[in-house]
Amino acid sequence: SSFGIHSKITHEIIIDYPLNSNTGITLKNCDGPGVKITKLDYNGRARICGLGVGDIILSTNNVPCINHRQTIEIFDECMFSNKNVRCLIGTKSRTKKRTISGTIRENEYIVNEYSGIELR
Repeated sequence: SSFGIHSKITHEIIIDYPLNSNTGITLKNCDGPGVKITKLDYNGRARICGLGVGDIILSTNNVPCINHRQTIEIFDECMFSNKNVRCLIGTKSRTKKRTISGTIRENEYIVNEYSGIELR
């Protein structure tokens, strides 16, 4: 089965929120599933934990990203309650591996929980 977008599931990123931190992310709706990152604040947790401009966030905390407003509400709720956000990422604009300070589990996540799902 297919999500119907030109992207690949590349990895999972966990965003944590130390005291007085913010997400620092700007999103826009996609034609297909997920929301696209259009801007990241340099000191925001999204960038620090490994998200990149052009990445497609497919789900947050196992909730499919339907639109940017719903996704921002999930980020805000977690930020204000000091909970982590688990993001499933489809990267459209780049495919090389990144070194980041956040937590990434590459590819085995897709095999274990999303076997048979291919994004194209």
